[in-house]
Amino acid sequence: MAIDAAVFDLKAVNPSTVARFDDRSAAEIIQSIHDQGRIVTEALARFAALVSEDDASVQTARSRATVTVAQVGMTGSICVPFSSRTD
Repeated sequence: MAIDAAVFDLKAVNPSTVARFDDRSAAEIIQSIHDQGRIVTEALARFAALVSEDDASVQTARSRATVTVAQVGMTGSICVPFSSRTD
């Protein structure tokens, strides 16, 4: 016996779902997109500043390690673990 699709509705649907509609005008939606873009741009600028500060700290630590090794008269390369985090 086959299941008749007209008799049995086997879809996974939440009957308690409330349909939401965006009733903003096109101008309001465009303004919202601009606002969100500005928020993202500001966040990316802060992130880039943090990354560049971290990169600068690593470069400074490497420079200091290189100078120290050169002053001692050692040759070769060294690996200096460094973290600028203070957590």
